[in-house]
Amino acid sequence: MEQSGTMLKAIILDLCGTLTLGSCDPEAEIIEMFDLKCEYGLIESFVCGTKFEDWSTYIEGILRGVGLPITDENIQRVRQIFEEDYKKDKILDGVKDVLGEIKMLNLGFGLISNCPNDNYKILERNNLGDFFDVKIYSHEVGLVKPSKEIFQLALQSLKVKPEEALMIGDSMSSDIKGAEGVGIQTLLADYKNKFPDYKGPRVTSLRSIPEYVKMHFLD
Repeated sequence: MEQSGTMLKAIILDLCGTLTLGSCDPEAEIIEMFDLKCEYGLIESFVCGTKFEDWSTYIEGILRGVGLPITDENIQRVRQIFEEDYKKDKILDGVKDVLGEIKMLNLGFGLISNCPNDNYKILERNNLGDFFDVKIYSHEVGLVKPSKEIFQLALQSLKVKPEEALMIGDSMSSDIKGAEGVGIQTLLADYKNKFPDYKGPRVTSLRSIPEYVKMHFLD
């Protein structure tokens, strides 16, 4: 699938599962710990979409959102999940080189991440955050993918129109459909071959992203 006639002016990357192993999943741990019956997306909306001000109000907001009693014990149990879960993820091999190649394209460069809290800022811990012109973490803005608002915020920050941007991510619902919902071009990062029948732009390795972008989205 070739690029449309619109000039590409910005690239936006997802973080977890696109630049990392994607090993973190505090939502699943909270569901299991409390034997919750609500949908995963609802849990994520509170875990990643509760604007972080301090640990107490943050965790209380999650507990309240999913209908759990706000007790010292529950607060401590959720806090412990966050203190351990973020350590499970790792940056993928080759990320620094790939980010450098994308940066050399001289386009606007953004990141949108459904991020629970500052513990999960793995790019900053690995000194890779400075590659980006704009970084939007959901817990800092109180918005989560696939909401239109978080993509629109990225577009405004990068000063580009939807059709001038390309979203690259591994989640069909959060990244691809979310971005398409506001008119952003998309590239599926399908490293684990979860969507072999997907007909849109798709790469199967991190290292192939820069070349694919140059071949299919740039003149």
